[in-house]
Order: sequence, then C-alpha cells, then structure tokens
Amino acid sequence: MKHGLPFLAGLVLSGAAVSPAFCQAQVASDLAVTQFPSSNQTEAASSNTGQRGGFLSGFEIDQEFDADLLWATGDVHAPRDAPYADLRYRVEAEAVGAQGLRWGARLTVGAVSPDGGRGVSGPVACDPDCPDQGLVTGLYAAPGFDAAQPRAGLHRAELFVRHPFVEVRAGVTETAAGLERPARLRVFRLAAADGALADPSGRGLSDTGLSLTQPAPGISVQSRRLAGLRAALSYTPDADACGLDHCRPSAPTGQIGDVWSAAISFDRRVRSSGVRWAAYAGAEAGALEGPAGAGPQLDAPWTAGLALVREADAVTLSARWLASNDGLSGGRYEAASISAALEAGDWLYSLEAGLGTSDAFNVSATSFVAGASRFVGRNALVGLGVQLTHHDYTGGAAVNEAALLVETGLRF
Repeated sequence: MKHGLPFLAGLVLSGAAVSPAFCQAQVASDLAVTQFPSSNQTEAASSNTGQRGGFLSGFEIDQEFDADLLWATGDVHAPRDAPYADLRYRVEAEAVGAQGLRWGARLTVGAVSPDGGRGVSGPVACDPDCPDQGLVTGLYAAPGFDAAQPRAGLHRAELFVRHPFVEVRAGVTETAAGLERPARLRVFRLAAADGALADPSGRGLSDTGLSLTQPAPGISVQSRRLAGLRAALSYTPDADACGLDHCRPSAPTGQIGDVWSAAISFDRRVRSSGVRWAAYAGAEAGALEGPAGAGPQLDAPWTAGLALVREADAVTLSARWLASNDGLSGGRYEAASISAALEAGDWLYSLEAGLGTSDAFNVSATSFVAGASRFVGRNALVGLGVQLTHHDYTGGAAVNEAALLVETGLRF
C-alpha cells in the first residue's frame, strides 16, 4: 500500500493550520459502513474513553478494537478457503480549544486474512476481446493475478481541526464520497450481498461503496450539518489500489491519480412520526497516469452513487446504486442493492440483495444474504445466515450456488 510519504509529510505539517474533520459514528471505510449487529446492541460494546496525563493531557482519548472471523460451507469458490479474519484497532485523540475549536488525530491499523479476491470479485472467464483489467472494480480476465495475500498495516492516519461551521482533515483518509455515504445496518460485518469484505462464493459483483482509491494521503473539507444537509469535498493526489478493505491489482498500463470527490448527504428524523430519513449523492473523478499510449482501452475513471435509507421504529430499509466506467472505454459497471433490517430484543435480522454487472467483462451476478445475530455477554457477537448467488456470463451458462455462513466477533 503506497501512501505518498512526501505528500503526507507536507499535509501533517500543514494539518494544524488547515484542519481535518468529523468521523461519523459509522464511517464507511472504517468498518462502519456495516453495523454489526445494531444500534441498540452496540451499547453493550464499549470503547475506552478518558483523559490522559503527561504529553496527552488535555486530550480525550477514545479507543476501539474489533475482531471478526467468518466461516462458510457449501458452494465456496473464493480464491482462498475460509475462515476469514479481520482485526481493527482505532484510536482518536481530541482536544477542545477556545470558541468551540476542536483538533486532534485519528489512527486505524489492522490485519486481514481475506478471501483472496481482488477488487469486487475474482478472475472472469470471458472472450479474448476482454480488457486485461478494470481499473476501478479490479475485475480481470482469467487466468490472471494470484490470490490476494493476507495483509496488515495502516488504514487511517489523519489530523483534524473542527470549527463550528466546517471541518478539515489531512493525512491518510477517505474521499468525500466515503465520508458522506450512509452507514449500513446488517447482520454480518464481513459477509454481504453488497460490498462484502469477504465473499466465500467468489462470485459476488455488487459494491455500491466502490471508490477510485483506498484510504490514501489527501485532504478533505466537510461542512457541519444544517437542516439535515451536509457536504464534503476531497482531493487525493495518488490513488492507492490496495488497502485493508479491498486490494485490486496494480495495472502496469495505467494508474489512477488526481482523485477529486464531492458528496452531499441528508440525515433527519421527522418529529411528528419518528421516522428517520437519510440520503446521499456523491461522485469521484480521477486522471490516468502511465506510459503514453500503453492502454488504448483505458479512459479517465469516474464513479457516481446514490443512497436512500428509511428508519422507523425497529425496521430499517435502504436502497443504493453506483455506476462507473471502470477506467475503460465502454467499460460500464453498475451495482445496486436493497436491504431490510429488523431489531427485535437482543436480536438483529437482516436481508440484503445485491446486483452487479460489467459490460466490459460480459458478466453479471445477483447475491442474497440473510441471517440473524446477537451479542453474547458484553463483548462477543455471533451471527448465522445463508448466502445465495446467481452468476451469469453473457453467452455462457448461469450458475446458482448456496453457502451457510457463521460469523463471530469481539467488540472492545
């Protein structure tokens, strides 16, 4: 994972002057794009918060540690066999100054033993006219790259300054689209029909949270929320293809740089009915970097996405959509998903369906994940569910598969 150290050093030195931002209670790439298992249940999973003396006197320190393990049996075709593991440690230090000014730093490190997939899926068996690789999805023609290896390292390292009207963050951070995208409520944190961190089937194609870059050195500006509305803008000079969440292959014929992202979100509860609505619209655009004329199929990459969430009583419904050119001429990629979640006592139940299609690779797939989870004691979680996948190659045979899922986790 490259992080543009000279650029990062400049951002760190200037971060206190410019300022960085508000990390949502559930931020997309900080593993809060999924909530496992629910808002009521998470009260049982505590973080360590308090004041520190000495060098950190005056700073409030908040720490969290997550550990998750996913088992699967049945039609499991991922490049690597289950179980899949994911460890994350997050720490935030924040101080409060005069006139409500806040500043501090956030750090996330982790280690993952993934399903071995690269990008949104594994290799695709398609005709000789297929491109070598999609720059955004990471899809590639089979035979292709080796399975992604277990990896560990930095996921986030940012300075932030929070003004009553605006926040700025600088360092290894997310794009504006990632900051504003609504969090998900579903049973599993690793397995999913849309944007799975681990896909035992090896066939899933839906990822409505797809980005041109994993967290990388950059800067973002985010407004405060007014009347439910909030906006963000970010710039990342050098995209990072491989992070803890996903690792797509590095394309020798083209890399992504100069990533600009803009997003707006709405989040408000209607007092008369108690219904909470959240909505999102965001886009990313980047430039191609590489040898001149090396990739005649390549094009400047972009993504655009929408999301809508409705929460009423114990039921949460959501719909999401994303489109991209996959960095290819005529390489249209689309993903869409719908989900429903029900909180009943100590239990969380969820059903999610995701659809992904790629014109460049002539492939589509529909996935369904349903299950139930709950806390066991104060810090342990357990979830049980099933994954169904329908995979279709244009002009080829369709494949229907099923797998049983068991996911366990710890929250501290």
